[in-house]
Amino acid sequence: MLHRIFSLAIQWGYCEKNPATGINKFQEDTNKHQRFLNNDEIRSLFRAADADVNTYAAAYIKMLLLTGVRRSEGLGMKWEHLQLSGPKQLWYVPHTKTGKSRYVILNPMAIDILEGLPKVYGNPYVFPGKVSGQPIVNPIKAFKRIICRAGIESSFRLHDIRHTVASLIVNNGGSLYDVQAALNHANSSMSERYAHLSSESMAKTSHNLSAVVAGAIKSPRTKSGRGRSVEMEI
Repeated sequence: MLHRIFSLAIQWGYCEKNPATGINKFQEDTNKHQRFLNNDEIRSLFRAADADVNTYAAAYIKMLLLTGVRRSEGLGMKWEHLQLSGPKQLWYVPHTKTGKSRYVILNPMAIDILEGLPKVYGNPYVFPGKVSGQPIVNPIKAFKRIICRAGIESSFRLHDIRHTVASLIVNNGGSLYDVQAALNHANSSMSERYAHLSSESMAKTSHNLSAVVAGAIKSPRTKSGRGRSVEMEI
């Protein structure tokens, strides 16, 4: 925290040196803070969202699980940035935490949710809030209602939805690179926190590698000699 504070102070011209530079930061074990929803909990979450009084907040929470985007990115979704028809269904995100714009591919469930949401006249946001022309300000209230109705413990955080998306990708055959791309991590080290989830996927990859190598060893090889070819097996 101090390193960040002084870095900003230098950037804003308040000081010239960061006294925290060169001090090794404590390496926090992020794995112990991760919480993932299982299939039954995901089903309960969606059902609880469908029963919530705030249609837009419920749709927002479901969209987080279907896209893996950050909380602020979801709240900033505008109708003008959506392409729901044509060969590719995309969502253009002009501002991200990494400082770069990007496109998010919309899956069929996400498209169904978006197409079912009515637009609010004069409000460009997909998830409009109570203030005219503005998005939802605090989705936490609706989120707490929904997880309570779904029977999920109150310690489950909105950010844990991104962890759940990562676990779903890895446990269904995706790589850590897929996690990095889907969650828009700035570098691969941020995605490596999910490496422990990929044991089953890595085992499958290892078995596939074994099959490929075995197939290569058993494949016939041709050796030329005296005008004829002889098939040899290693």
